[in-house]
Amino acid sequence: MEILADAYLFTQLPISPASVEALWQKLHNIRGLFGVSQDIKTPGESGSRRLVSRASNSFHRKGLCNMLKMSRSKTGASVKVRSRRSPARWRVRLAASIGAICVVLTPVMAATPAHASVPPSKCGAFAVLISARGVNAPGGSNLQDGRTWLAGGMGDQLQGLVTSMQLDTQISVWTESLAWDANLGNSVLNYDSKVNAGASMLVTEIKSIVDGCRGQNYTIPNIFLAGHSGGADVVARALATLSGSGYQSYVDGAITYGDPSTSFVQDWNAPQFTQSAGLFARSDSQTDKIKAIDYYGWSYDSPQIRQPNYWPRVRAYCNNSDWACRGTVFGGWSNAAHNNYSQYNGDAKNFLKFLVTSTN
Repeated sequence: MEILADAYLFTQLPISPASVEALWQKLHNIRGLFGVSQDIKTPGESGSRRLVSRASNSFHRKGLCNMLKMSRSKTGASVKVRSRRSPARWRVRLAASIGAICVVLTPVMAATPAHASVPPSKCGAFAVLISARGVNAPGGSNLQDGRTWLAGGMGDQLQGLVTSMQLDTQISVWTESLAWDANLGNSVLNYDSKVNAGASMLVTEIKSIVDGCRGQNYTIPNIFLAGHSGGADVVARALATLSGSGYQSYVDGAITYGDPSTSFVQDWNAPQFTQSAGLFARSDSQTDKIKAIDYYGWSYDSPQIRQPNYWPRVRAYCNNSDWACRGTVFGGWSNAAHNNYSQYNGDAKNFLKFLVTSTN
């Protein structure tokens, strides 16, 4: 469970005081829910005084590693927690508290069914996947709130990823497609305005999920984004818009296929793809905003690295010869290459699941 992974890293890493309080509140809540008898006290405190959490709402649904990325300063510095007690002593106390919780939770976890049920709503899901189709790809049906389709509308390059997520037996995923205006015909004159409108629609949808689920006292679901071609540009611009806001931490992962806004300095390419600049390469400042959407924990591509670090939550795929994400300067000329990304859907799914189950 997330709380156990959080606690493990808590004993290993430099963290902020707010993160300490948030983790202790999680432990306290679980203790009360399952009847664990021990009092769980804040490190450095004595007597029977219990923690009164001052954590923000995001702490109630995020793992500690996700909290860390929000508490990190712009310079990347982190804060060591200093206690009047020996650090070793309160870390031992934490381990003992977790051990008691593990004993109680073991039969509960063992009784969990292997097959995830179809989520009844966005707020009832473990995760929500929002896909954005490429330019001129057909739209979907069953429009919701003027923003998303519940059937179709993801495009053939993302269809496999969406279906795979729907059928996953470990996590329940609500899927929907962004109803952005992707119809450009043979002209790119309105490309920029339509992509900007799509990005604004996506930002609105993400905020609606976060605020709506929180307002109904639900646990806010993990949010995944995926886009192909112009839809990938929509995703990238939405991420840049959200960066630095209170909603940034709710985007748990994003996939882009053949993104025309690919920047030569972006650091989130899947390892088999070389750097390139797309047909409509974004500015370095916009790229830097997307770089800030990261996590602290283990690497998906380099599991042998056992030292936690900051890694991107975005993963870009750009085929050789793809005219959109490579442009003519970098050898892009093939439309077939631009529409040959479904082969990566398995890796894309594994990456997204890793971000919410294995990073810490």
